[in-house]
Amino acid sequence: MNSYNDIIFFKIWRNKFIRNIILEQIKDHNNFYDCFKYEKIFSCSWMIENGYYLLLKDKVERGENLIFNCIDTLNQIYEKEFIPRNLTRKKFDNGRLFVMDCNSIFFKEKAAIHWDHKFYNSLFKNYPNYFLNFNKSETEFVVIEYDNLQALQVLVENFNHSLSIESFFRSFEIGSFECSFYIFNRFKNEILKSKKHQIRIWNTLLNYSIFKNEMIETDLINQRIEFIINKCKIPVIKSPSDIHQFVPCFYEIKLYEQKLSTIIDCLKTISQFPDVFKSFLKSINDKSYKIKLTKDQEELYLLKGTLQNLNLELSTINSFIWSLSSNNNNNNNNNNNNNNNNNNNNNNNNNNNNSNYNNLKLLTDIKNKFKKEELETEIIDLLITSEKNEIILGLYRSLLPFTCHLNHFIDNWNFYQIKRENNYQDYLKIKRHTIITTDTIFHSKMFAHYKFQEYIDDCEDDNKLFSYCKNENCQFNFINNFNKDLIMTNQPKKYNVYKNILANLVYLDDLELANLLKKPVEVGFTQNEKLLLVSKLKSSEMFDIVYKVIKMAGDMERNTKVIRSIDYGVYSTTVNEGISSDGQPKKGILEMLMICEKSNILEHFKKNYSLDYYSQVNDINLTNRTFKFGVYKFVYDNLKDYSIYERVNVWRSNLSFIRNVEEFEYLVKRTPLSSSYKLPLDNSSIYFKYMVQERFKDLQSGRCHFDRHKYAIHQYFKIIQDRRNSRETNEEIKKEFYDLINSMRAFGNDTLRGTFLKICQYDDLDLIDLILKNVSHPDNINTSISKTYVNSMLEVITSQGDLELFKYIYSKYPEIILINLKDGSKSMFVNGFYRCCRPVQLALTNGHIDFLLYILSLGKTDIISFKTTHISISFNNKCLLNHFINIKNNYLLIEQ
Repeated sequence: MNSYNDIIFFKIWRNKFIRNIILEQIKDHNNFYDCFKYEKIFSCSWMIENGYYLLLKDKVERGENLIFNCIDTLNQIYEKEFIPRNLTRKKFDNGRLFVMDCNSIFFKEKAAIHWDHKFYNSLFKNYPNYFLNFNKSETEFVVIEYDNLQALQVLVENFNHSLSIESFFRSFEIGSFECSFYIFNRFKNEILKSKKHQIRIWNTLLNYSIFKNEMIETDLINQRIEFIINKCKIPVIKSPSDIHQFVPCFYEIKLYEQKLSTIIDCLKTISQFPDVFKSFLKSINDKSYKIKLTKDQEELYLLKGTLQNLNLELSTINSFIWSLSSNNNNNNNNNNNNNNNNNNNNNNNNNNNNSNYNNLKLLTDIKNKFKKEELETEIIDLLITSEKNEIILGLYRSLLPFTCHLNHFIDNWNFYQIKRENNYQDYLKIKRHTIITTDTIFHSKMFAHYKFQEYIDDCEDDNKLFSYCKNENCQFNFINNFNKDLIMTNQPKKYNVYKNILANLVYLDDLELANLLKKPVEVGFTQNEKLLLVSKLKSSEMFDIVYKVIKMAGDMERNTKVIRSIDYGVYSTTVNEGISSDGQPKKGILEMLMICEKSNILEHFKKNYSLDYYSQVNDINLTNRTFKFGVYKFVYDNLKDYSIYERVNVWRSNLSFIRNVEEFEYLVKRTPLSSSYKLPLDNSSIYFKYMVQERFKDLQSGRCHFDRHKYAIHQYFKIIQDRRNSRETNEEIKKEFYDLINSMRAFGNDTLRGTFLKICQYDDLDLIDLILKNVSHPDNINTSISKTYVNSMLEVITSQGDLELFKYIYSKYPEIILINLKDGSKSMFVNGFYRCCRPVQLALTNGHIDFLLYILSLGKTDIISFKTTHISISFNNKCLLNHFINIKNNYLLIEQ
């Protein structure tokens, strides 16, 4: 919408008479679950989640009743997924249970598109109890967390909020760089003139203990340094002595698993501190550098081995680090140049390696040589035959000394030596030491280095074949060399190696190499080995290869049994076809495909191997077994092939495989009309919602079985339908209401809340009045059942923040509200609260300031006491606490 259309729309919309006519015309009478009255939409999170951005904007500008919490402490508190937050962010929480929600009113990505400064100005002005007054600092904390510059500018410039320099430190530390730069410019002169501030900045950025303790991601390390140096223009520190616990090898990463862009950014970071790393690089060049262990590290390592072995291993690692000196690098390049006859290769080696990649301009130029896709690709996937390989490996080598020497350095070194130098000896040498070095295993097969004996000695099935080699020529040579050994050697374990290689090629889904691999006819497969092959399948083309191998082995096994039966004078009918060679019941390939959940291959098998398929289909029994949806989809698409339905009846399993309504609906539609079905237990409300809206007759007839506690909601929907469609008289509907009220007594509080949630959501005042008139009758008002009804209803109303409905009930049934407030005040210490009724508890924990103010204004509660240490502090209830701590009230006593 443009601004003119916005103005015209809202002029019409704000006319209450016209708006009511529009809403009545567009009302969806069939939507039981997601239909709200305009006045009942006050959750900001709900409007954002469902895309009603203009509606939210209108309500904010009008100052209507809104709730801002993203967690409802009464309903589904743990089911919602939030944006992960790292330890650096969490260390500033100070006891808050802070969550980052993509449906927050401050979420940066949505705010930049849908809202502007005017929106946040209206938000802060119209809801001062939440965002201003005593809560400016809390609002600042949140908008910096989301890096929402618009909101921060409005808070500071329009509402006179004063920022502190601490906000600058926090903002750049957590990576909120837009807000950080805004704050920096307000303290620019102070920061640039203060050596104390600058040393603090560099200690934050280069202190190794902070990296380690907070597990800071490598990209964030580089981004923070880039921001401070190139955006804020903070002078670079000159000496490592000013940095507490400075460790030059501070990158704790496996280089070969990093994106190329990360490697380059790490080197750019290092290149900006020439003076800081000068002494470290010098000690490597003159071979004076030695790893120094702390006392704790030494004690830890000596638990694993002797001092002699520890010193030997440290000496080995030191020698590796020394070999990375610039002198050795130049010598290596000279050797490379002497061995290369190609002038282009010589130039590449000279330019790339002699520079040692410590120049910022050079690194920028190198980064520009690569495409965006290449920069975002991991090193192990980039190292293929290309003219850029030497550049990539040169970058890799240059960063090696700066990776943690007691952690990933050994892995990084081994990878480089095997990959670049074809040196496998260092790894074998290190393998004998087990004190410092990691458990990472590098096998020659990973690099396509063919070593038949090593494969014989270590034939583990780990899907690691060619994992560090994408060079097709090397892979072809590897398979061809094995084919030769397969024919020429008499090594008894060679067939195990063959099965291992075949399984790895199936996992890789490499059809060309799988076809190249020789398939000896004398090789047999056990049941488990067949299942292993099937489990690794990814394509129908590879299935054709594997099935041919399995059938060939099966034919060989049958022929062998027949020959043996003839030799021993036993008729072939005694050969047990139902038992495999390893003594297990035989499984057909169809059952194996189902067990391994290869739904993408099942249809291919039926179409191309129909005789085999139909000979096995009636052996399938899915009873008391659970597979993924794709398997059941195939079965129900081909239900006529299965003669006994009950053996493949999906509704007899626990349905945990169903992930969404679409999958549930797919199976329901293909279920025989004469058969019943049931609702999944997980997230059952979404499936019940579907049934209510789309297949209500199946609920009524009993064809769909559902949990008994859903009965009340089911009955309520029937009443709503009958009332909307004028199927029954008012007296009949009234009787159904009474039946519903009576039926609700048989269920627990969750059922009551769930039903009341729908009743309040519809603003169904007729039913609310009927219920409250019934419970407020002198004969009922003090009964436990009546109190349970009232408690459940008020819990829902309060947790939802429906203040107008609460006021309506109080205006008509004040005695009910008063009894609830007084009864709650009699309770002792519960859930962190002392003498506190549930409406107050829920208003407080959900952060509904206006709601709590209204309840307390009634003056009907005793003094309420609670400890902040006993409740979870979120943004919303933190704002509430700040508000009530700073205002005079006679009813709320907060212990901190």
